[in-house]
Amino acid sequence: MKNRLAKSLIMVLALTLILMLSAFLPVALNVAQGLQYGTVDVSDLWYYGDSGLKIGEAKTVVDTWDKSRLSGKIIAVIDTGIDASHELFDGVIYKNADGVEVGYDARKKQEVSVDSLKDSATDKHGNGIAGAIAILIKEFGLQDVVKIYPIKANSIDNGTEKSTFSVANVTEAIRQAKKIGAVAINMSLGRLRGDSAEWATNSSLKSAILDAGENAVVVAAAGNDSKNSSDKEDNIFYPAGHDGVLGVMAYGRTGMYSNTNYGSAYGIAAAGEDIYTAKNSEADYQYMSGTSLAAPTVAFASALLKLRYEAESKKAPTAYQCMQMLTNLDGRMLSYNSTTVRCLDFEILLTQDFENTSYDYEDPQRIELSHNGTLGTDKYKDTVYMHASAVTPVSFVAKLQPFGKTDPDVDASITWYLRRTVYDDLVVEAELGKGMRYTLTPTVFGDTTIVARLQYGTLTLEAEQKIHVEYAPYLVGDVRVTYAKNADDGVDRAPSKGVLYTGETTVFSLTGIKYVDRTVPIKWFVNGQYVGEGVEFAYQPKRTGTFLISAQYGEMPAVNTTYVFTATVKPFVARPLDLSMLIIGICIAVAAICVVVAVAVKRKKAAKAGRTEYDKSVD
Repeated sequence: MKNRLAKSLIMVLALTLILMLSAFLPVALNVAQGLQYGTVDVSDLWYYGDSGLKIGEAKTVVDTWDKSRLSGKIIAVIDTGIDASHELFDGVIYKNADGVEVGYDARKKQEVSVDSLKDSATDKHGNGIAGAIAILIKEFGLQDVVKIYPIKANSIDNGTEKSTFSVANVTEAIRQAKKIGAVAINMSLGRLRGDSAEWATNSSLKSAILDAGENAVVVAAAGNDSKNSSDKEDNIFYPAGHDGVLGVMAYGRTGMYSNTNYGSAYGIAAAGEDIYTAKNSEADYQYMSGTSLAAPTVAFASALLKLRYEAESKKAPTAYQCMQMLTNLDGRMLSYNSTTVRCLDFEILLTQDFENTSYDYEDPQRIELSHNGTLGTDKYKDTVYMHASAVTPVSFVAKLQPFGKTDPDVDASITWYLRRTVYDDLVVEAELGKGMRYTLTPTVFGDTTIVARLQYGTLTLEAEQKIHVEYAPYLVGDVRVTYAKNADDGVDRAPSKGVLYTGETTVFSLTGIKYVDRTVPIKWFVNGQYVGEGVEFAYQPKRTGTFLISAQYGEMPAVNTTYVFTATVKPFVARPLDLSMLIIGICIAVAAICVVVAVAVKRKKAAKAGRTEYDKSVD
């Protein structure tokens, strides 16, 4: 009896244990394996484990982080748009201050709701790229920290959206990514130089990249043409090949991905074969291959690297430093067509001691300048050109070559100067600042030159860019004679007539005077008679009457018709203050006379009364 009871109890406990395991085993497996999307468990994907990105091991590291130390990170995805209703994007899209999920339409230059950024590509390219990042965000449990900012930049032809991109749209997209504060920018797009030189040479694109690189790791796909960038310039894929961009190659299950471009123009490789990601708004999924899918993995790795330093309570690396870390990762290297390719490994990314990593810095060979200014035409075709009435800041970047391979401390030692010619043979320089970047708002009209200079041992490296600020040409009707204090007013607002007083000095000038060359003589006339030269004219009328004050700027026609100043001159004593003081003075004088007369009369009466009393007493 006791044995039966014991056996029954054991069976009950065993059954209870089985039921408990049945309840918790799926949860445990989900934690150990990965999240499931559609019919696929991410941990079953070939690139999840040791032959790929080693995501599982990296997740173990992230799980130890104190996530309260982490701050928000934005990854900008420049592509064909996004179907935000797909389940993958739930909770990972950037929200504005009003809590609305938004992105940017580079074609319209507008920030819009994500519902307006629907992916129009037949292959759902934008969805796939953003989806690859979204899966990683969720795998690492960073939905509350890392957000995707979609930027739609594909071309429109006769109202029809294309799956191609223009340099202008991509440039605008990069500028918006910087404005929004992205820490990583992904561009799975571009062209070979041999197919389109504009992608390689456009100065606005290069400037936008370098400007954004001050805060963000700019990532771009290396392309899928099986070209070696080291063979010739036409084989380089842009924007991946630009200075300041981390070009990403692709590897596959058994080695490098067969169609990837490769070579020294690019910095790292990531998994790019059979990448599982979002397809369309119906929550479908697809497998995509190519460097387009390798690039977003590196963009996410850039944000993850920033978060690592926050989690470890260390000073966050700059974007430039993040690029150096990513291109100096330890771990797997692949040999491919006589080249060596460094591969992304998430576990190493989160554990390598970068502070004590020895970088093989190279000596700087030369300085190259980039800028976002507008070049002139004809004799000013190589000069940053602007009009004096529309001066705008220009951002300059000094790139030490070989770019990205020199010591950052050396980059910080670059000194900026403004050079100008004061006289025919006297050239002066004024120091502006130090570092790789300098933003200049020209304050000197005419020709100047900005110079970036580095003293490196006994070697002096230097690069310069000419700047021309065009003076305003004065024409009759474009300028008015007015009071000097109103010289900054427009022609329609500046006073053109007034009352002056003899003996009183009034200073006159021309509207818009700050936009002209002040070394050009300005001649002044009163009623047509020449009275002197100067930027300003101090006039002290000697007599009353009506006087026309006019001027002539250099050899331009004289300002002597509609835009003269009509001065009505009155006597000095007619000035309101003087007249008031005169009236007050007269009143005071009259009052004083009245008082004196009254006192005199009173005294006379008193004296007369005294004599009368005396006479009476004698009688």
